[in-house]
Amino acid sequence: MFVQILFFNLKNNTLNIGFEALSLFGHSGIESYTRSLIRGFDSLDENVCINIFTSYGRAKRFEQYFGKSEKFAFHNAFPHPVMLGNLSKAPIAKLRKGYFLKKNAAKVDLFHFENPCYFNDIIENSVTTIHDIFPFYEDEWAYDTFKDNKEDFKKRYLKAFKSAKMLFVPTNTVKDEILKRFPYVSPDKIQVTYLASANEFVKLTPDEKILKQYGISSKDKFLMFVGRLDKRKNFDRILHALSEVPKKLRSDYKFLVFGGGCWEDILYLERLINLFGLSGTAIHLKNVPNEHLAHFYNTAQGLIFTSFAEGFGLPMVEAMNCGCPVITSNTSCMTEIGADAVLYADPYKYLSIRDAIARLIEDDSLKDELSRKGLIRAADFSWEKAAKDTLDGYRKAMEH
Repeated sequence: MFVQILFFNLKNNTLNIGFEALSLFGHSGIESYTRSLIRGFDSLDENVCINIFTSYGRAKRFEQYFGKSEKFAFHNAFPHPVMLGNLSKAPIAKLRKGYFLKKNAAKVDLFHFENPCYFNDIIENSVTTIHDIFPFYEDEWAYDTFKDNKEDFKKRYLKAFKSAKMLFVPTNTVKDEILKRFPYVSPDKIQVTYLASANEFVKLTPDEKILKQYGISSKDKFLMFVGRLDKRKNFDRILHALSEVPKKLRSDYKFLVFGGGCWEDILYLERLINLFGLSGTAIHLKNVPNEHLAHFYNTAQGLIFTSFAEGFGLPMVEAMNCGCPVITSNTSCMTEIGADAVLYADPYKYLSIRDAIARLIEDDSLKDELSRKGLIRAADFSWEKAAKDTLDGYRKAMEH
């Protein structure tokens, strides 16, 4: 078995980084980010060891997933909450967040919290990733998204701003927002690390058999959306815009929605589809794995991604990597990520979104231009680069 137990500081000048991996195999953006970042470290010619602390008996599974590498060490470090039955769940969970977390963090140079909502200020050698600062937004969609957790999330973020030795953010946009709202945070304490898309998202010939599983043909014309089904994604204006595109342009087009959400979000999407008369045109596809989604990106005439705000906007890079033209917002970080390779619209004006959609449908030369520019722009983002920039941030944190 390759599971390492006592390994710390076996190599001179090796930087040991810890990750809590109690839940790492889900489909959330943060879990995907963490898996991809960890893999990115393996491609670096650097003296770094990534230590993955997980529940008792699960280290072998992580070893099998990430593979054998001198840059990885896997540890059965936390008791399972129900190891002694349901009555043990609460006290063991408390021990995991306290005693066991502090004990394991003390064994590494830095402990990386990949989700600020789980940041724990009892860990003195901590760094954390701040994917966005949406809990501090006053927009209606922010209240709808966080509901009863908003104040708790804000407290966690504020603890991270104060106590973490380094804050990793996915864009300069997020960095600037933190510095503007919280001027006591030093710019030197924030490291920008651009994200990247998963390896599945590449230019390829769409597989007809895969598309047919979802009732779609490679000859079908469609626009698509990818992401969580929450109000920040601006579905009411997107669907309103689609309904206003002249029928002679959109009559042959479908709109495929790829994404999950709570049942309220799904019901809200269904109501909007009916409200704007798009039943049969707008289709919600659930639980589509990345290896299948890549075939849709490579078939679609465009991605509509006009959110009100994003921390990075990963579907944009996924689409660009597949040569899929992108319509996105002229706000938040989207201009930073899209540069001159996408088509912009005002997310607060459905007519602006409508005009962008109509223009894309009508102009084949524009599609070709955006596809070509998107492939070039997407090449600027890689997980190897993200890991390198993160490692630079670790080194800066060690100097503080």
